[in-house]
Amino acid sequence: MALGSDEALAGIDDPGRGERVNREFLSRYYREHLRFRFGEKEKEGLRVFAGLCERHTLLPKRDLGFRVI
Repeated sequence: MALGSDEALAGIDDPGRGERVNREFLSRYYREHLRFRFGEKEKEGLRVFAGLCERHTLLPKRDLGFRVI
């Protein structure tokens, strides 16, 4: 059975919201919750996260540079 089929997804629950995972749920999730861009807000979020990791010695201090490949 294909993983993307409704039958394969029928018994899977989304533990965060208590919803059944089905084609409609996944379609809504991809449209409303995922973002496929990396703008200034996303870059600033990574800078903040990196700063917190440095503060708690999870990452070494370094200068973050963002480049488009």
